[in-house]
Amino acid sequence: MVRRRPRRDSGASSRALLCAVPATLVALAAGWSRRWVAEDGFIYLRIARNIASGNGPVFNPGERVEAATGTIWVWALAVLHQVSSVRLEWLAVALGLCCTAGALVVTQVASASWWRRGMASTWWLPAGAAVVALWPPAWDFTTSGLEGSLALLWVAATWWVLVHGGSTWRPRARLEVVLLTSSWLVRPDLALMGAVALVGWWRSRPDRRSQRVADLVLGSLPVAAVQLARMAYFAALAPTPALAKEGTRVRIDRGLSYLWDAGRPYGTWVFVAVTVAALAWLTLRRAAGPGFPAWTITTAGLVHLAYVAAVGGDFMHGRMAIPGVFAVVATWAAVLPLRRVAVGVSAVVILAAAVVAVVGRPPPNNPIITDERAYWVGLSRNEHPVVVEDYLDAEWPQTEVAQRAAASLALGERGLWILDRGRPVFLPGPLDVDQPVAVESYNIGIPGFSVPGEVYVADQLGLANPVVARLEPTPGPKIGHEKNGGAWTTATLDPDAAALAEVRRTPPEVVVGAVDAVRCSWLGELRRTISDDLTATTALRGVLRAIPWWFRRIPTDPLAAERELCDAEPVPDGAPPG
Repeated sequence: MVRRRPRRDSGASSRALLCAVPATLVALAAGWSRRWVAEDGFIYLRIARNIASGNGPVFNPGERVEAATGTIWVWALAVLHQVSSVRLEWLAVALGLCCTAGALVVTQVASASWWRRGMASTWWLPAGAAVVALWPPAWDFTTSGLEGSLALLWVAATWWVLVHGGSTWRPRARLEVVLLTSSWLVRPDLALMGAVALVGWWRSRPDRRSQRVADLVLGSLPVAAVQLARMAYFAALAPTPALAKEGTRVRIDRGLSYLWDAGRPYGTWVFVAVTVAALAWLTLRRAAGPGFPAWTITTAGLVHLAYVAAVGGDFMHGRMAIPGVFAVVATWAAVLPLRRVAVGVSAVVILAAAVVAVVGRPPPNNPIITDERAYWVGLSRNEHPVVVEDYLDAEWPQTEVAQRAAASLALGERGLWILDRGRPVFLPGPLDVDQPVAVESYNIGIPGFSVPGEVYVADQLGLANPVVARLEPTPGPKIGHEKNGGAWTTATLDPDAAALAEVRRTPPEVVVGAVDAVRCSWLGELRRTISDDLTATTALRGVLRAIPWWFRRIPTDPLAAERELCDAEPVPDGAPPG
């Protein structure tokens, strides 16, 4: 029996949009009810402020370090900040809500289009969309100031391209490649999903192979140009947080525990298993449209979840699992209720997602995984900590020492502020950076955004410190917190070694060893490349050296590093590297 092709319904798109409204409104209401800006979100905001102020996409002016993981996200915030008088924190909240809403609408409309290819129906049920819209971790990162909402929008746009691909119009084909390759700029780990999606794009093209190759090459040029500019400007292959967190190091036991923690309280992995099994069943029965787009987006989601498991996940409850789960359920975001069984299954999924959204609770915080929003809500004593002032009244030493640094700047003082067992201590003296005042901090988001750009923020974890980011990792309880700078954190500032050693209760030779090591060999050349004025010479050096510099590591012990880099003989600034 030949299956009849359903008649084209001119009102189908309008009905699909209408069907997409309920799940989208639920997600927006839930995200707004948990509005906040995360500590790491303020890292983006400080960089966006620097861009708008003309200091470049940097965390500390005068030092070209890419501390923002999501390149597109930070530039979007900077542009909005430039053209709007709304506070950056609220711009981040609004942009997160808009990206989440757009992601859910686009995904449901694309799913409805895919289902219509094999079945005819008037209305659709948002079964897959409900899984994400009613998932508490997704609520927490809708307005966190991080790039998670943009990642969802990228997944949605990718699914739409896979469903509607195959156009013979050359500009559109190349724009599709631009979108798929931009995964690297949305967040580096999404490049795996982008690679899988490119395979699906290639398979959907009706053109000759030579034409597909041309479209692929030309469509990849914009992202390739941005990558070349990154290497020239930052002398790095990827954002520094990827280096600091060792994003390619295998820790699968911790990654599996992370994924289990992310989904177990909410039955997420049951939903994922059911959707994959149902897609396999439909493929065998050929009960829907062409299955390759659906399998492509599903495989992309599974590959990303496998990567998250392989690298150990994250320390924030649920955060890294959200894009992969969203991709897996994308095919089912809108389900055609053509048969009673589809109506029944969809209703069960929606009801189950609603129940777990109400009763599901994240596991208690532990040294490895934290309910990030709950932690900062408790610290700030504010149910919705959005603007930086919501955090400054908290009894938190790092905000106090940052405010002391801002006061020193206003008084015209020069020197370094650090914490000694929770007590602010000031070490006066000139610093080897452009800023007159510096502050050392374990968390750099809130303290960094609360002070002017003229205050240098010395990062202990390496997210904005190219030296600490290249330390050999030391196994610790939290993923991404396995590099603690110690003497390295302030070595680039060239502080008074004796005074710093006395406060830190560290042998002076350790501080001197770190100060000397950062001037020697390839490390000294790297520092000069990203600190000197950007010229054709420094840009070319960044492009040529970005790859070898990316894969080099420094011994954690400053004395061992000094022996390795300097051969016991420090190289003064301006001298040829040893």
